[in-house]
Amino acid sequence: MRVVRDESSWMAYRDRELQRILPVLTQFGFDLDKIQPHLGGERFLGSADKLVLVGKRVADNKPVIIKLSSELTGKAELNREHAIRTALARHASSHDLLAPETLLFTDSGGNRVLVSEYLTQDQNFASRPLEEQFRLALTAFEAQGRILLDSPSSETLRDVLPIVESPDYMRSFAGFVERTMAQGDPRAALTLLLRKAARFLDQNRDALGRDCGVLAHSDFVPHNFRVVSGKIYFLDHASFLFGNRYESWARFTNNMTSRNRALESMLLDHVRVTRGPDAYLGLRLMRVYKLGFLLALVANAVDVTSGDLHVLSKLRMDFYAALLDAVLGDFQLSESFVTSHIRSNDELRSLDEKRRRDVIQ
Repeated sequence: MRVVRDESSWMAYRDRELQRILPVLTQFGFDLDKIQPHLGGERFLGSADKLVLVGKRVADNKPVIIKLSSELTGKAELNREHAIRTALARHASSHDLLAPETLLFTDSGGNRVLVSEYLTQDQNFASRPLEEQFRLALTAFEAQGRILLDSPSSETLRDVLPIVESPDYMRSFAGFVERTMAQGDPRAALTLLLRKAARFLDQNRDALGRDCGVLAHSDFVPHNFRVVSGKIYFLDHASFLFGNRYESWARFTNNMTSRNRALESMLLDHVRVTRGPDAYLGLRLMRVYKLGFLLALVANAVDVTSGDLHVLSKLRMDFYAALLDAVLGDFQLSESFVTSHIRSNDELRSLDEKRRRDVIQ
């Protein structure tokens, strides 16, 4: 997990990187848009070591996304993203794992730069009919599930993708618990809940391992894909790994709890009814794991924020803790609780963050 910068440190880093990169982009025939939605709002909480910019290719005015970094961790991530995107494009079973076209990948002046086409959606995911959302999500999950670690055709992918197995998940979750508890004012109830979650994973570590060895996208949520001509195009290829088949499902389902309760229910019912109790347990295990990650992430945010965003970070911790309790108890959160959480988010988010979210969805 990345170390989160405070906002002032992030702004200094952002301005320094922009000054460095402008001559490089001009050299390769790209120009930046005046409005940069990925530099404002809460972006500083999740982008400590790279910038994401929007711009145009000067020759034909083609919209592009530019990712860049001069830092070792950011460069490594961009190297991994490019390598994984390239390897997936060559894999025989990846015809449904579509990606934007790569227009430039280079190192110049100490900067690693990855430029891709900007994919314009005629309609964002959330505004599509429920049945279409379900179909698109299921197609994406199944496309990932067809690519297996032990398949002979996956040799190239094994060279570039992280491989995560049951012991790795257990160690990572222990780290999430430690980071969450290190946050300023850990509550006794949260400590007990996280211990309960750790026991749940430990008691089912064989089930956790049973579903490993499958391609998954660890951050599969609507802002990390685009829907074009009825097909999903994956973004953020650095988040692909060989791990538990339900990691993508879990990240997405947890996200839908506060975005689309009907879709959350459809996905849970689909796994429970059509895939059986073992699969449903597998999904619950990975939902618990991903909620541990989110709690640690938000605990970091609590430590580096102030004002409304600090209050909002604490409310998010309460929400993720409640959702973790629900997954462990195998029940769904009440509609009134979720609605109240959504309302609080809307009231406390800054105008810059609302604008940023409008663009990335």
